[in-house]
Amino acid sequence: MRLPDVTVPLATYTGWALRRGAQASDGCEASGQFIPFAKTEADRVKTNDPRPSIEARYKTFADYHGKVRSALERMVSDRLLLCEDAAFEEARLMQAGVTRGVRRRKAACCPLSNC
Repeated sequence: MRLPDVTVPLATYTGWALRRGAQASDGCEASGQFIPFAKTEADRVKTNDPRPSIEARYKTFADYHGKVRSALERMVSDRLLLCEDAAFEEARLMQAGVTRGVRRRKAACCPLSNC
């Protein structure tokens, strides 16, 4: 099962955490890590990040939104997500997209309409 956060990523997700310093080997290494993508191509180049930026991955907010909706609808149809939970997940993912820098228009998003 691939969660929408992984299907339509805003970051690299790992099953381990890179640690160094005094807290190394404190037992938290296996808790995973969230390594955000650069917001723009200019930021990506500046930090020498080989991963595509948010700007390169999602040309418009509608593009990001459509991919999120598709991932959620697939989970609902596969019976991996309750229909009544899909709207909350969509709102959460839309806010995450805005926070991480997906270019947004003024219009607000609607919850899944086929539920």
